[in-house]
Amino acid sequence: MVPDPAAPRGAFLVALVVTALILGGVTLLVALARSGGPRSGRLLPIVRVLWLGLVGAVWVGLNLVSLGWVRLGRVGPADPAPVTVEVEARVWSYRISNPQVPAGVPVLFVVRSADTLHSLGLYDPDGQLLFTLMAMPGMEERGLFTFPRPGRYRLRCLEYCGLGHGLMAGDLVVQGR
Repeated sequence: MVPDPAAPRGAFLVALVVTALILGGVTLLVALARSGGPRSGRLLPIVRVLWLGLVGAVWVGLNLVSLGWVRLGRVGPADPAPVTVEVEARVWSYRISNPQVPAGVPVLFVVRSADTLHSLGLYDPDGQLLFTLMAMPGMEERGLFTFPRPGRYRLRCLEYCGLGHGLMAGDLVVQGR
């Protein structure tokens, strides 16, 4: 019975048998080359080339066979498409394109500044800072975040932007699915 090479154990057994045959053949050639016979001087370079070629072939073969054991790509269901929320920071306020997003879905924040240097600090309902993004005039900052639970999340500017900086805030409502 021939083992199934697609199964990890079968591939191992096939590789083991092939390696044993190759090593046995090379050992026989080395023994003949060292025996001192009339052709031993010409056999040694051939044995070296065969040895290198066979070891290389076994190495490549084992790596190709083992590719079936490697899980490539994502396992499980794919993430849903992200919801985009564009945030424009301007003098002491945020303009939020989509102030309500679902929990458990990736949210892509696209942050811009209309006037000066600002930042966007996002706090969870318990007041813990989740992440920050800088908002610079003429530039766009992006960040991807998945909200784990519903609630009212607070946006605060964390970069001093003038006299009304302390009042610069906004809300994002995360709804359950």
